[in-house]
Amino acid sequence: MAVEITTRGLDELNRRLTTLVPQAARRALNAALMAGGRVVVREAKARVYTVVKKRTGNLKRGIRARVARPLQTQATAAVHVGVRRDAFYGMFIELGSSGHPARPFLRPAFENSIEEVVVTVAKRLRERIEIEAANAL
Repeated sequence: MAVEITTRGLDELNRRLTTLVPQAARRALNAALMAGGRVVVREAKARVYTVVKKRTGNLKRGIRARVARPLQTQATAAVHVGVRRDAFYGMFIELGSSGHPARPFLRPAFENSIEEVVVTVAKRLRERIEIEAANAL
Protein backbone atom coordinates (compact mmCIF):
# COMPACT_ATOMS: atom_id res chain seq x y z
CA MET A 1 0.00 0.00 0.00
CA ALA A 2 1.58 3.26 -1.11
CA VAL A 3 0.31 6.76 -0.60
CA GLU A 4 1.88 9.76 -2.25
CA ILE A 5 1.78 13.15 -0.59
CA THR A 6 2.65 16.22 -2.57
CA THR A 7 3.10 19.36 -0.55
CA ARG A 8 2.74 22.87 -1.80
CA GLY A 9 3.90 26.04 -0.11
CA LEU A 10 7.24 24.67 0.97
CA ASP A 11 9.15 26.53 -1.74
CA GLU A 12 11.45 28.30 0.71
CA LEU A 13 12.40 25.01 2.38
CA ASN A 14 13.03 23.45 -1.01
CA ARG A 15 15.29 26.34 -2.07
CA ARG A 16 17.22 26.11 1.19
CA LEU A 17 17.49 22.34 0.87
CA THR A 18 19.01 22.64 -2.60
CA THR A 19 21.72 24.98 -1.27
CA LEU A 20 23.09 22.17 0.91
CA VAL A 21 25.53 19.61 -0.42
CA PRO A 22 23.68 16.49 -1.60
CA GLN A 23 24.71 14.33 1.37
CA ALA A 24 23.60 16.95 3.89
CA ALA A 25 20.34 17.47 2.01
CA ARG A 26 19.69 13.71 2.03
CA ARG A 27 20.39 13.53 5.79
CA ALA A 28 18.00 16.41 6.44
CA LEU A 29 15.30 14.90 4.24
CA ASN A 30 15.66 11.42 5.76
CA ALA A 31 15.43 12.80 9.30
CA ALA A 32 12.29 14.75 8.39
CA LEU A 33 10.69 11.74 6.70
CA MET A 34 11.40 9.50 9.67
CA ALA A 35 9.86 12.05 12.02
CA GLY A 36 6.70 11.96 9.92
CA GLY A 37 6.79 8.17 9.78
CA ARG A 38 7.03 7.97 13.55
CA VAL A 39 3.80 9.95 13.83
CA VAL A 40 1.97 7.28 11.79
CA VAL A 41 3.70 4.45 13.69
CA ARG A 42 2.56 5.90 17.01
CA GLU A 43 -1.03 6.18 15.77
CA ALA A 44 -0.99 2.67 14.25
CA LYS A 45 0.31 1.15 17.48
CA ALA A 46 -2.49 2.84 19.38
CA ARG A 47 -5.06 1.44 16.93
CA VAL A 48 -3.78 -2.11 16.57
CA TYR A 49 -5.24 -3.34 19.85
CA THR A 50 -8.69 -2.16 18.87
CA VAL A 51 -8.72 -4.57 15.92
CA VAL A 52 -6.73 -7.56 17.21
CA LYS A 53 -8.25 -9.81 19.85
CA LYS A 54 -5.15 -11.88 20.62
CA ARG A 55 -2.75 -9.49 22.30
CA THR A 56 0.75 -10.92 22.35
CA GLY A 57 2.29 -7.56 21.52
CA ASN A 58 4.17 -8.95 18.53
CA LEU A 59 2.15 -7.02 15.94
CA LYS A 60 2.43 -3.78 17.90
CA ARG A 61 6.20 -4.24 18.22
CA GLY A 62 6.37 -5.09 14.52
CA ILE A 63 5.01 -1.78 13.26
CA ARG A 64 7.95 0.18 11.89
CA ALA A 65 8.88 3.11 9.67
CA ARG A 66 11.87 3.13 7.37
CA VAL A 67 13.15 5.50 4.74
CA ALA A 68 12.87 3.93 1.31
CA ARG A 69 15.83 4.00 -0.99
CA PRO A 70 15.00 6.12 -4.03
CA LEU A 71 15.33 4.59 -7.45
CA GLN A 72 18.25 5.96 -9.43
CA THR A 73 15.85 7.39 -12.00
CA GLN A 74 13.62 9.15 -9.46
CA ALA A 75 14.20 12.34 -7.53
CA THR A 76 11.69 11.43 -4.86
CA ALA A 77 11.87 10.51 -1.23
CA ALA A 78 9.59 8.21 0.72
CA VAL A 79 9.10 6.64 4.10
CA HIS A 80 7.40 3.27 4.39
CA VAL A 81 5.27 2.42 7.40
CA GLY A 82 4.34 -1.22 7.76
CA VAL A 83 4.97 -4.40 9.69
CA ARG A 84 8.17 -6.40 10.00
CA ARG A 85 8.42 -9.87 8.53
CA ASP A 86 7.90 -11.59 11.87
CA ALA A 87 4.52 -9.84 12.08
CA PHE A 88 3.58 -10.50 8.44
CA TYR A 89 0.08 -11.52 9.47
CA GLY A 90 -0.57 -7.83 10.16
CA MET A 91 -1.16 -7.36 6.45
CA PHE A 92 -3.88 -10.06 6.53
CA ILE A 93 -5.51 -8.19 9.39
CA GLU A 94 -5.18 -4.88 7.54
CA LEU A 95 -6.39 -6.10 4.14
CA GLY A 96 -8.40 -9.18 5.05
CA SER A 97 -8.20 -12.62 3.48
CA SER A 98 -10.57 -15.10 1.89
CA GLY A 99 -11.74 -16.25 5.32
CA HIS A 100 -11.51 -13.07 7.35
CA PRO A 101 -12.76 -9.53 6.77
CA ALA A 102 -10.33 -6.60 6.74
CA ARG A 103 -9.74 -4.90 10.09
CA PRO A 104 -7.55 -1.96 9.07
CA PHE A 105 -5.27 -0.18 11.50
CA LEU A 106 -2.50 1.22 9.26
CA ARG A 107 -4.61 3.15 6.75
CA PRO A 108 -6.83 4.75 9.42
CA ALA A 109 -3.69 5.67 11.36
CA PHE A 110 -2.30 7.41 8.30
CA GLU A 111 -5.58 9.11 7.42
CA ASN A 112 -6.07 10.32 10.98
CA SER A 113 -2.57 11.76 11.29
CA ILE A 114 -1.87 13.20 7.82
CA GLU A 115 -2.01 16.83 8.93
CA GLU A 116 0.33 16.14 11.85
CA VAL A 117 2.68 14.28 9.49
CA VAL A 118 2.94 17.23 7.11
CA VAL A 119 3.52 19.71 9.95
CA THR A 120 6.09 17.40 11.58
CA VAL A 121 8.00 16.83 8.34
CA ALA A 122 8.11 20.55 7.55
CA LYS A 123 9.20 21.45 11.09
CA ARG A 124 11.90 18.77 11.23
CA LEU A 125 13.12 19.69 7.75
CA ARG A 126 13.49 23.32 8.82
CA GLU A 127 15.44 22.25 11.92
CA ARG A 128 17.69 19.85 10.02
CA ILE A 129 18.43 22.38 7.29
CA GLU A 130 19.58 24.83 9.96
CA ILE A 131 21.76 22.16 11.58
CA GLU A 132 23.29 21.01 8.30
CA ALA A 133 23.88 24.61 7.16
CA ALA A 134 25.60 25.43 10.47
CA ASN A 135 27.78 22.31 10.18
CA ALA A 136 28.81 23.33 6.66
CA LEU A 137 30.30 26.61 7.89
